[in-house]
Amino acid sequence: MSLDAAIREQVTTILGRYPEIAGAYLFGSLARGDARSDSDVDLGIVFRKRGETALDHHRTIGDLASRLEDVFPGRRLDLVVLESQGPIFGHRVLMEGERIYAADFERCVDFESDTVVRAFDHRPTHDMVSAEARRSIQCWVREKMAR
Repeated sequence: MSLDAAIREQVTTILGRYPEIAGAYLFGSLARGDARSDSDVDLGIVFRKRGETALDHHRTIGDLASRLEDVFPGRRLDLVVLESQGPIFGHRVLMEGERIYAADFERCVDFESDTVVRAFDHRPTHDMVSAEARRSIQCWVREKMAR
């Protein structure tokens, strides 16, 4: 994880201004430690109330993004409402990323456990669909190359 202590403190201070946010997760290249100077900042948030979406909190998200962009000058910020994403994406965030803020620890744990269970339930279908998509693309490429 390559967020230094000062930046982490700024981020958590900003997040603390939003009581509707239960937790936040840094993911992507910054979390993995392989960020380049032009890498974006990937941050996922979880709301205190289960099932709330970006649409429910569009003003909060806009304001939060504006404040967080000031912490990361020169970097694009990707702010994601994690519960609005699919289980495979959420699981990847949990496996590769790091929880950097938890105003409501129980809610964060609830989100994490639910995401892992849903990802394991969904994984066989995801893998089957992905394999079929790869086969279809390979077939299409072979046909195009044969012409």
